[in-house]
Amino acid sequence: MIIKKVKLHNIRSYTDEEINFPEGSLLLSGDIGSGKTTILLGIEFCLFGLRKNELSGEALLRKGAKEGYVEIEFFLDSKIVIKRNLKRSGDSVGQENGFIIIDNEKIELSPLEIKQKVIELLQYPAELISKSKDFIYRYTVYTPQEEMKAILNEDSEVRLDTLRRVFGIDKYKRIKENSKIISQRFRERIKNFEGRLSNFDYLSNELKINEKYLEVEKNEIIPVLIEIEKNTLEINEKKEKVKKIQEKIENRNKINKDLEIKRLSLKFKLEKIERNKDEIKKIDEDVLKLTNEIKDVEFEPSVLIEIKKKIDEYDAEIRKIDSEVYSLDSLIKTNNENISKIESMKLCPICKQDVNDGHKKTIRDEGLFKINESNERILILNTKKNEIKEKLALEKKIYDSIMERKSLFEAMKLRKRSLDEKKTMKENLFNEILKFDNEILKFNEEITALEIILSEIKDISDENEVKELDNLMKILKSFEIKKAEINTKIRNYETKIKEVKGRIEEQIITRNKLEKLLMLKNYIENDFLNALIEIERKVMLRINYDFNNLFSKWFELLVEGQNIKVRLDDEFSVIIDENNYLIDYNHLSGGEKTAIALAYRLALNQVINNLVSTIKTKDLIILDEPTDGFSEEQLDRLKVVLDELQIKQIIIVSHEAKVEGFVDNVIRIEKKNHVSKVFR
Repeated sequence: MIIKKVKLHNIRSYTDEEINFPEGSLLLSGDIGSGKTTILLGIEFCLFGLRKNELSGEALLRKGAKEGYVEIEFFLDSKIVIKRNLKRSGDSVGQENGFIIIDNEKIELSPLEIKQKVIELLQYPAELISKSKDFIYRYTVYTPQEEMKAILNEDSEVRLDTLRRVFGIDKYKRIKENSKIISQRFRERIKNFEGRLSNFDYLSNELKINEKYLEVEKNEIIPVLIEIEKNTLEINEKKEKVKKIQEKIENRNKINKDLEIKRLSLKFKLEKIERNKDEIKKIDEDVLKLTNEIKDVEFEPSVLIEIKKKIDEYDAEIRKIDSEVYSLDSLIKTNNENISKIESMKLCPICKQDVNDGHKKTIRDEGLFKINESNERILILNTKKNEIKEKLALEKKIYDSIMERKSLFEAMKLRKRSLDEKKTMKENLFNEILKFDNEILKFNEEITALEIILSEIKDISDENEVKELDNLMKILKSFEIKKAEINTKIRNYETKIKEVKGRIEEQIITRNKLEKLLMLKNYIENDFLNALIEIERKVMLRINYDFNNLFSKWFELLVEGQNIKVRLDDEFSVIIDENNYLIDYNHLSGGEKTAIALAYRLALNQVINNLVSTIKTKDLIILDEPTDGFSEEQLDRLKVVLDELQIKQIIIVSHEAKVEGFVDNVIRIEKKNHVSKVFR
């Protein structure tokens, strides 16, 4: 990871500032309080967000500002840009959504999602997402100098616990704690299983007793089944015998029924023959009467049609004459009215001129002429109408006469048809009598045959056989009841045996589980924990060995020529030896304390980078005031240390002017009127 650029907007003493970071060693130079550390805090905030009790929004956002942001651009296999936003809401300051740009693709993300993505990009352990402190970043990339001095003065147990988390081997401690919890749960389950197995012997004994009782019942049911089979055979034979007798009885009943039906039918046919004879006699009488009544009557329908046509024509002529007479009467009436009007008229209603007598006479003469002419025409029409009426009356008389003949013709026609029907009916009745005579003869023969058969089977009865069958059925029922009782006992024993076996099988499963739990418990409490302790011990020894060598190396480089040697004990506490005398850390000079803290810091950086080989921040280190209290000679030795580090980007925060002489680049920071500015 190489930082390329950082933008700060309303972050502490910065209003709007953009800082470009080159590769190589870089010094952030400025007076105390000028804003150097703010840049480092901004970088950490942009990568990992706010941290409770350590890095708050109120501490970062510029006083009086409503919003602010930090944007960082760095190279990590490709160009990456991250932006985090702060916003003031009431008395609190919180994070807003930001974004990440990877390969020019912008992704809007929540604060937590940005942290997740950064940890993924830097290939830090995923469990850091849920932790408030970013141990790997804090102890490899950027550690405030006072925090490093604080860890050196911590209680050994606290320091060891911190380093465990830094090295990622606190998992061994968690595993041990979890193993104890699991072991305790195993003990609880073992106790529960042992309680459930307490009645195993009782169940085994109960199973044997029930199996013995089951065997007794199975032996007892055998003779019952034999008797049931024997009785079933006898019952089937008796049923077959009863069935044959019942078939004969049913046949007898059927014959009796057939005899009754045939006798009734015979009686009906004899009565029908007598009725037919009476009917024939009556028909003969009707035939004689009809023969005497029938006369020959002629009738021609075409004559009737012709006369009806003439009557209709005469009626039409009369209606036509009446219509014309009505029109002439209306004309006469109109002319009379006109004559009356003209006689009394003095002025013309149209032209308003006087009407003279000559004009009146002309009008009157014309009207009288039309009236006379109409009366003459009416007289002629009435004469013609009377002539037509006489002809019409004659034709109607002829029509009525023909209609009477037609009625008589129709009556004779009906009598002839009735006569024919009577003759046909008589013939049918004769034929039916002949048919019935033959059927009566046949019925008498059938009745005689049925009476002979009936006489042979009239005394058959199934009463005794049915009684014997009922007795056998009662015996069978008693055996069936006994069989059902025994089967019920057998089923009960089988159910109980199945239930007991199920409980025994459950207990066998429980016993197997108990054995496994005991084995697991013993394994966890002995083999596993011992192996874990040994693994942790060896890992810690290896880390301690590497850490100690690097720590001694960096310290000797920083204080070369002095009689002070340093090393680490098993708990990573610093042991200081001066001329074969152990010296307390707090008794050292300021420069010596800083040298130890810096050596510890650099050693810690390299151990973590080597231990967590996948992390992507190996090319970057930030040193916060690494020269506090250094002598001139120690400042010179710092250059040697920086060269030895072989890290692509080293960012140093210091107010020592001499440091400028052995770094590649310098960024100066000045603060005026509470605003920090950056100068190259």
